[in-house]
Amino acid sequence: MQEKLDLLRKNIFIELASWSGLGPNRGKSGLIITEDRKLYYYNSYNSLPEELKDEIEKEYISDGEEIPEETYQKIQKYLNENIIGKNFEPMHMRDSSCTVRGKDFNVSNYYDIYKELSDIIKSEKNMNE
Repeated sequence: MQEKLDLLRKNIFIELASWSGLGPNRGKSGLIITEDRKLYYYNSYNSLPEELKDEIEKEYISDGEEIPEETYQKIQKYLNENIIGKNFEPMHMRDSSCTVRGKDFNVSNYYDIYKELSDIIKSEKNMNE
């Protein structure tokens, strides 16, 4: 799984990632959008509760699905207005974190940024289904 993530990151546009050391689904999950407008979801859990073992794979990377150009442009606009060229002091957290990264930026533990970008991607995805 790590090799495939590394390959996707070579063509990264943006990645939203989170991890948690607490709760029944300890591990990491996220999404990567590549420069060719493909969206990949992934997860790698340390453990799963017994009742979820048949519903969730412990390690998973989805096939890439194309996102619309409009979505790509909305994300790019958000990045230009809110992230690129700005300085973010590292914020350290215990037991969980979230990261937004691309080729030229890495923003850790700014949940508001993570959530806003996640909402853009989810709302656009739901509109197209």
